[in-house]
Amino acid sequence: MPSTIPVHIVSKQNNAVHQIHHLLPDGTLGPLAPSSVRARTALISVTSNNLTYARGGATPGLFWWDAYPVPSSAGGISPEEWGIVPAWGYARIIESTVPSITPDSLVWGFWPTSAHPVDLRLEPLADGPAGHFCETSPHRGRLMTLYNRYVVMARATVRCETDTVSSTSLESNRAVTTATCRPVWEAGYLLNHSVFPTKGSGVKPVEPLGFGGLWSEEDADLRDAAVVSLGAGTKTARSFAWNLARNRSVDADGPLGLLQLTSVPGTLAKFDTGLPIKSLRYDELKEGVEWALGFNPRRIVVVDCGSSAKAVEELAEALSSSVEEMKVTVVAVGQEAKVYSDEEYKAHVATWSRKAVTKVQLNTSGVADRAKETSGVVKYFEELEGAWGRCVNEKGLGEFETVWFHGVEGDKGVEGAWTALCDRKMAANASAVVRMD
Repeated sequence: MPSTIPVHIVSKQNNAVHQIHHLLPDGTLGPLAPSSVRARTALISVTSNNLTYARGGATPGLFWWDAYPVPSSAGGISPEEWGIVPAWGYARIIESTVPSITPDSLVWGFWPTSAHPVDLRLEPLADGPAGHFCETSPHRGRLMTLYNRYVVMARATVRCETDTVSSTSLESNRAVTTATCRPVWEAGYLLNHSVFPTKGSGVKPVEPLGFGGLWSEEDADLRDAAVVSLGAGTKTARSFAWNLARNRSVDADGPLGLLQLTSVPGTLAKFDTGLPIKSLRYDELKEGVEWALGFNPRRIVVVDCGSSAKAVEELAEALSSSVEEMKVTVVAVGQEAKVYSDEEYKAHVATWSRKAVTKVQLNTSGVADRAKETSGVVKYFEELEGAWGRCVNEKGLGEFETVWFHGVEGDKGVEGAWTALCDRKMAANASAVVRMD
């Protein structure tokens, strides 16, 4: 009997329920279509983001389950009940009918948490840099643009003083940092660059959803604001902190100060910056609020990158008892790293539903689309990748522990990484990285 290929599938109703399904080898794929590549996942990260993709996979406007449907050859598996959770990282090209992409090339993008080969239809990104492609398969037409973007590393590797990513260095510091942090780093970058742009940048403020809603110059102004980062140990929050501290004229454009609240304050980076920063544990929240209010801000901006409901409530209470006339804006970025029940998720969505608090949701893909319309695609990526390279060189994301997994099956594979994530056994400063090949 031929060997089989393990596929990790997750229940769409209860994301904590998951299993391995075995497919027969590659014969069912057939000839590769024009303008397409056949690839196999090589290195991915499994983070709280993946829980978000599972939870919201069928939500209108998101449709993350569409990226990699359960293969038709998976007999007995209902695609309505089970799905393949996608993850960010690298894949190797097995075959290609795209002239500029050769077999064994390494491609960055959105890949299945599985070992089975997948076909992608790739077209060069319109007006984009060399090596950037857009996935155009009909079944992925409902995905937002961020999740259909792929980059061939041989043509788009960013220069870095530490090391670079190549087809032979998937366990290098650069590859691991990119796999674990780069997907959400863009969110922190865009918060600083487009949602709260500096006055001299010429960047038009973009409302956090990126759909063209109202977001005034006053909404975007941080000059008289104190910023509170909830879930400051998350990778998105670390990215936002670096961008505020190192990629902004703080003296001219604010904010007045940055309060970071996390369970792991000692792992956060320390910056050479004019921005006052205080990093505290959640049980020191009241002390932190007093510190932030000591700047006499006109406004408090809370960036919630995935804190617990308890932390949200305690911060809301501390602000409500200390502030009466001050404007409070909450930017919801991430969710707590847990599997939500329907009731818990409804409660999460309803947080900050208080008078005089404006709550907005960040949509990284939508903000990126608006930013590219303004600056042009090539300039957007040049500035984005330049900032990313500087952040990595400066070790601007702080300290992480890499927890390695290998393959799909068992406690040491994707299966084990998903269990650890669902059971909340991954430390706040730990990154689960899975090597497939």
